[in-house]
Amino acid sequence: MGNPLSRFFRSFRRGILAWTLVVVTFWPFLASPANAQLVVVDVQRQADTILETIFTSLSRAAMVGLFNAFQTFLGQLAYDAADYIAT
Repeated sequence: MGNPLSRFFRSFRRGILAWTLVVVTFWPFLASPANAQLVVVDVQRQADTILETIFTSLSRAAMVGLFNAFQTFLGQLAYDAADYIAT
Protein backbone atom coordinates (compact mmCIF):
# COMPACT_ATOMS: atom_id res chain seq x y z
CA MET A 1 0.00 0.00 0.00
CA GLY A 2 2.94 2.36 0.51
CA ASN A 3 3.73 4.88 3.12
CA PRO A 4 1.22 7.54 4.19
CA LEU A 5 3.01 10.26 2.26
CA SER A 6 2.65 8.46 -1.08
CA ARG A 7 -1.04 7.81 -0.38
CA PHE A 8 -1.47 11.51 0.42
CA PHE A 9 0.12 12.60 -2.87
CA ARG A 10 -1.89 10.02 -4.83
CA SER A 11 -5.15 11.31 -3.34
CA PHE A 12 -3.91 14.90 -3.76
CA ARG A 13 -3.32 14.28 -7.49
CA ARG A 14 -6.80 12.83 -7.85
CA GLY A 15 -8.29 15.92 -6.21
CA ILE A 16 -6.28 18.27 -8.41
CA LEU A 17 -7.34 16.31 -11.50
CA ALA A 18 -10.99 16.39 -10.44
CA TRP A 19 -10.95 20.16 -9.82
CA THR A 20 -9.13 20.76 -13.10
CA LEU A 21 -11.81 18.84 -14.98
CA VAL A 22 -14.57 20.78 -13.19
CA VAL A 23 -12.97 24.14 -14.00
CA VAL A 24 -12.28 23.23 -17.64
CA THR A 25 -15.83 21.93 -18.06
CA PHE A 26 -17.62 24.92 -16.58
CA TRP A 27 -15.19 27.68 -17.58
CA PRO A 28 -17.11 28.76 -20.69
CA PHE A 29 -20.23 29.28 -18.58
CA LEU A 30 -18.39 31.16 -15.87
CA ALA A 31 -16.32 33.43 -18.12
CA SER A 32 -18.85 34.34 -20.81
CA PRO A 33 -19.91 37.99 -20.99
CA ALA A 34 -23.50 39.05 -20.59
CA ASN A 35 -25.37 39.56 -23.85
CA ALA A 36 -28.09 41.99 -22.81
CA GLN A 37 -28.40 43.78 -26.14
CA LEU A 38 -30.41 42.79 -29.17
CA VAL A 39 -28.37 42.14 -32.29
CA VAL A 40 -29.96 43.28 -35.51
CA VAL A 41 -28.74 41.39 -38.55
CA ASP A 42 -29.34 42.08 -42.21
CA VAL A 43 -30.23 38.54 -43.25
CA GLN A 44 -30.45 39.30 -46.97
CA ARG A 45 -26.94 40.81 -47.05
CA GLN A 46 -25.49 37.88 -45.11
CA ALA A 47 -27.23 35.39 -47.42
CA ASP A 48 -25.85 37.21 -50.46
CA THR A 49 -22.36 37.20 -48.96
CA ILE A 50 -22.57 33.48 -48.20
CA LEU A 51 -23.84 32.66 -51.69
CA GLU A 52 -21.13 34.81 -53.25
CA THR A 53 -18.49 33.00 -51.21
CA ILE A 54 -19.88 29.61 -52.24
CA PHE A 55 -20.02 30.55 -55.93
CA THR A 56 -16.51 32.00 -55.79
CA SER A 57 -15.15 28.83 -54.21
CA LEU A 58 -16.94 26.62 -56.73
CA SER A 59 -15.73 28.68 -59.69
CA ARG A 60 -12.15 28.57 -58.39
CA ALA A 61 -12.40 24.79 -57.98
CA ALA A 62 -13.79 24.49 -61.51
CA MET A 63 -10.96 26.62 -62.91
CA VAL A 64 -8.33 24.53 -61.10
CA GLY A 65 -9.95 21.35 -62.44
CA LEU A 66 -10.04 22.80 -65.95
CA PHE A 67 -6.38 23.81 -65.80
CA ASN A 68 -5.40 20.39 -64.44
CA ALA A 69 -7.31 18.64 -67.21
CA PHE A 70 -5.71 20.93 -69.80
CA GLN A 71 -2.25 20.27 -68.34
CA THR A 72 -2.86 16.51 -68.41
CA PHE A 73 -4.07 16.72 -72.03
CA LEU A 74 -1.05 18.74 -73.12
CA GLY A 75 1.29 16.40 -71.26
CA GLN A 76 -0.20 13.40 -73.02
CA LEU A 77 -0.01 15.23 -76.36
CA ALA A 78 3.68 16.05 -75.75
CA TYR A 79 4.39 12.45 -74.75
CA ASP A 80 2.67 11.08 -77.84
CA ALA A 81 4.50 13.56 -80.08
CA ALA A 82 7.86 12.66 -78.54
CA ASP A 83 7.08 8.97 -78.84
CA TYR A 84 6.08 9.41 -82.50
CA ILE A 85 9.29 11.33 -83.26
CA ALA A 86 11.47 8.78 -81.44
CA THR A 87 10.05 5.79 -83.32
